Amino acid sequence: KAPETKSLAEAALADASDLVRAEAIRVYSHLQPDYPEKSSETIFKKGSLKEQQALIGILGEGKSPSSKDKLKGLVQDATSGKTQPGVLLEIAEAGLKAGIGESKNLIQDDISKPNAMAFALEGGDKEAGKNVFFQKIAVACLRCHKVEGQGGDVGPELNGIGSKQKREYLLESLILPEKNIAKGFESLLLVLSNGKTVTGILKQDKPNELVLMDFEGKLIIVKKTDIDEKKAGKSAMPADLYKQLSRYELRDLVEYLASLKQ
Repeated sequence: KAPETKSLAEAALADASDLVRAEAIRVYSHLQPDYPEKSSETIFKKGSLKEQQALIGILGEGKSPSSKDKLKGLVQDATSGKTQPGVLLEIAEAGLKAGIGESKNLIQDDISKPNAMAFALEGGDKEAGKNVFFQKIAVACLRCHKVEGQGGDVGPELNGIGSKQKREYLLESLILPEKNIAKGFESLLLVLSNGKTVTGILKQDKPNELVLMDFEGKLIIVKKTDIDEKKAGKSAMPADLYKQLSRYELRDLVEYLASLKQ
């Protein structure tokens, strides 16, 4: 069966779909261990993003000195801005796996620093990102945001967000939600005369009462005579929610949001 598998993998390397070719690179590289090193120059010059990502992952698994040398070259190129942004994460992860210390400089996880998480701006998988948005319970995007008629009303509807905002804005909104609160979705913190507090998004300002929506999507009516103090509240999106995502999931989610065009 090995010759037949090899023949099929070789055919798949020339398939019209870059996803099929990328998977073929992974399969063929295990059948022909010297393939990644021999083909790397061609793939980096002419291959699609998905093919390059697949090849970098294979190089990261390689044990030969030449594989590590190629990775070192990729890390150096990435550090000096000579590689396309869509492969930064693969280069960093493969370099770390291979013990190349400089690789960590490509992953800026400190959100207080400039260009934080820049590896997540490009190169993600749109379908995987859609799955994160709709299915990953730990982040529950759908609870607050509406897309394609599904979801909640606590946050802004995201249909067309990819046409309205740049990727940098989308990423920043995920890792620094307090910085870019959409107009009309600012929250209020009400201190009541009985000492209790109420937090939510202002939905209606009536003559005698305020109508707020809490972060679970429930409406709360508060009489104005019961309010002692009114302050600006925090974003409904938890500040550390992005920590529930892997680096790849974060990048995939940015890719999905960027794909939401009108």
